[in-house]
Amino acid sequence: MTAPRTPLLRVEDQRLLTGQASFVDDIHLDRMVHAILVRSPRAHAEIASIDKRAALAAGALAVLTADDLPFIGESLFIPRWHPSVRKALPKFLATDRVRYVGEPVALVLAADRYAAEDLAALVAVDYRAIEPVPTCAAALAPDAPLIHQVWPGNVAASFTQSVGDVDTAMAAAPRRLRSA
Repeated sequence: MTAPRTPLLRVEDQRLLTGQASFVDDIHLDRMVHAILVRSPRAHAEIASIDKRAALAAGALAVLTADDLPFIGESLFIPRWHPSVRKALPKFLATDRVRYVGEPVALVLAADRYAAEDLAALVAVDYRAIEPVPTCAAALAPDAPLIHQVWPGNVAASFTQSVGDVDTAMAAAPRRLRSA
């Protein structure tokens, strides 16, 4: 039998619910701008071109793509990356292709959030579709399109996990419990 759960005592709720606290969206600083990511609607495609002229003409303060970022060659920091994983770490913005629906391809800056969202819709991305790889079995097929060029056979990592001799360990255990 489990003990009854005690409610989590949250000290901030009263202030937040009564309007006496601030949310991040309540912060407005001088010259602050808002950013919206343009995300891929495709599961797998090459990026043929990104046309940002319409968004800029309509008032976007900036539209950034991977070509505009001097640090795009750097990978995002992943603190617990397994050493056997082949190094194809994610980028801030897609460079030459997208590999999943929602992958960021551009960043639109505008005076407010709503304008940024509207302007992001004006960024025209021309995709050349690549056959998506929806399952593990499909990804491992010999003729499957590669997700990352540095992953031969679409294998991101290969390592062996082994365990000891369970029967010997159980026989040597000083105490054992059996379920009823």
